Amino acid sequence: MDDGGDADRGLDRAGADAARDLRANEQRTIEVQPSYGLSDTEVERMLEESIEFAEQDFSERQLIEARNEADTILKATERTLQREDLSQLSREERGTIDESVIKLRAAVAGTDYKEVRAQIDKLNEATTHLAELVMNGALQTALQGKRLDEV
Repeated sequence: MDDGGDADRGLDRAGADAARDLRANEQRTIEVQPSYGLSDTEVERMLEESIEFAEQDFSERQLIEARNEADTILKATERTLQREDLSQLSREERGTIDESVIKLRAAVAGTDYKEVRAQIDKLNEATTHLAELVMNGALQTALQGKRLDEV
């Protein structure tokens, strides 16, 4: 798009990187090169490496996310086991929870995100009754001393 200024300077634009000097009747071209200093070969190599390592990067990210989730669940489980009245929790249930915690910690120390996810699921399953007990206790505390019409 000519803004009119080129004609005043004696130029006729032939394209994005070329112009014709009308006074000297010469074609002038410029070569646009990136200012960051990478050659086409370097850029191509970088693209190939990014594709090559994409799967590994994705797996590492999944492992980090699984470890973070496991850490959150482990802390919540330990906090609950320390604070709550567990008299309604059977020894068998407590043993299953403790075993699940140990297995999840071992999985977190490893590098298999699928194993971490599997152990998270097992701990969630093992703590289902514990969660019910905690919720029932919270409801009882919240409703204590209240009449039905106040609720």
